[in-house]
Amino acid sequence: MPSTISAGTTAGTAIAISGDTTGNLAFQTNGTTTAMTITTSQNVGIGTTNPVQTLHVVGRGIVDNGTGTQNAFSVGTNSSGTGTGLGCIDINGTAYSALYLRANNIIHGQFTDNNGATIVLGTITNIPLIFQTNEIERGRFDTSGNFLFNSGYGSVATAYGCRAWVNFNGTTSPGTIRGSGNVTSVTKNGTGDYTINFTNSLPDTNYAVTGTVYRSFTNSTRTGSVNPITYATGSLRIGTSQTDSASGSYYDYDFVNVAIIR
Repeated sequence: MPSTISAGTTAGTAIAISGDTTGNLAFQTNGTTTAMTITTSQNVGIGTTNPVQTLHVVGRGIVDNGTGTQNAFSVGTNSSGTGTGLGCIDINGTAYSALYLRANNIIHGQFTDNNGATIVLGTITNIPLIFQTNEIERGRFDTSGNFLFNSGYGSVATAYGCRAWVNFNGTTSPGTIRGSGNVTSVTKNGTGDYTINFTNSLPDTNYAVTGTVYRSFTNSTRTGSVNPITYATGSLRIGTSQTDSASGSYYDYDFVNVAIIR
């Protein structure tokens, strides 16, 4: 038993103090109901008599914004004391399960737990993660893991990423890469015929391909087109041809630029 400071319910016991030698301290209401405990490890517990963190709160907390409107949230620590949680329950009496990050509440720095592991920002099953400024939704991660944002689109829309891109010299074998993303190498199969090899495979072959080519000579400059030949999850085979040629033959170009969207 800890030492206690107790608010009694009968005359003569308004404040009762008892002591022991454990070094723990408990604050009680209604005579015997413990409201807060402070341990010899300086852990403070509210709603628990055995706090395992510096501040260990079990149940719900209330935040009053000063206008009489209360925002409820839950704060908790698991039984082993190795994890914490903070989740929005309701706002102004209306239930919400999404987590809101607002522009006037700045969060910065590197977040880790007391074991040095990265803290993951997320929500419970089937609940999106929503980002707002001025009470207007600006972005979200939906329940399928898609990222949606509004950056001049007029509404929040799914962001489709460039899964791979490359700028290479098509006159060399293998193709000499000037710059790339998610591309390990370019294999030259023949004149104007190349295989672009991905670092990380794509989930399927239903991706879109866009590209440009440019070839410089002493007395002429030719542009052409990028033509997909074979779609694969780990690579893409393309051919480069002249836009002014009716033969359909492939040509080597100094600059071949290709992007894969999925």
